[in-house]
Amino acid sequence: MSAKVQIGGSASINGIVMINIAKGKVARAVRSFDGTVSVKNMLFAEKALQLYKARIERLFSKIPVFRELLRIMLMLVIAISSIIAGSTELFDFRKRWTVKRVISVAVIVTGLSVLLVSDSYPALISLAVLIIFFHKGIAEILKYHGAEHKCINMYESEIEPSTFNADTAQKFPRIHTRCGTNIIFVLVPLSIIYYIAAEKQFFLQLATGGAVDLICSILLLGIAVELFRIFQNSVLQFLLKPGMFLQRFLTTKEPENRHLEVAIKALEAVL
Repeated sequence: MSAKVQIGGSASINGIVMINIAKGKVARAVRSFDGTVSVKNMLFAEKALQLYKARIERLFSKIPVFRELLRIMLMLVIAISSIIAGSTELFDFRKRWTVKRVISVAVIVTGLSVLLVSDSYPALISLAVLIIFFHKGIAEILKYHGAEHKCINMYESEIEPSTFNADTAQKFPRIHTRCGTNIIFVLVPLSIIYYIAAEKQFFLQLATGGAVDLICSILLLGIAVELFRIFQNSVLQFLLKPGMFLQRFLTTKEPENRHLEVAIKALEAVL
């Protein structure tokens, strides 16, 4: 177990991305419209990961906060690459031109436009419409998120990768201590303290407070992630319990075997 490299992942629009930082591999597995599972290495994300390992990590690995902010930037690059790839596949009309998909695009464009240009009630109504219209798609993403956690928990156990299968993965929990959801419950208390102690008292009163406040808020995120890493491997791990509760009831759903099969393919591609 201790010799195994750390694998990360995320649920994408119609599949799963797995990341092996140690080996510089990023792979995305999706279930196509015909039911088959396809796996692709995300070359742009891998180039970014290799650059990070070769240059950035070596320079900043000893500097607290900054190392986590740079890692977050890397994860954002990978996430954006995945979203672009997923959106391209999802709305590739050459593969499947249907009235429902045209309506979906229209709803997305309209809803996002209202969210961006409106405030208060129109924006809230638009958000509600998007959630209701795409509730099945959202449920799929949450199931893929659960499948990602189950497969990583399976990998981190004593089971040999050659024996990975969906039935075995189902036996593992869909909650994981390294999930980014847990960071929320570290960041929120810090943000409240920061608002009361500094933002409200000083930055909101200054002409240049906005720029300073933005920089401090970014640093606050880095501090939250540093604390999150410390809590994972200490007696303070109980502080992550609220995040695990949120994972169980909000950000993941129990996956089916078809979701786990996709997760296993993505996992195997980066090992």
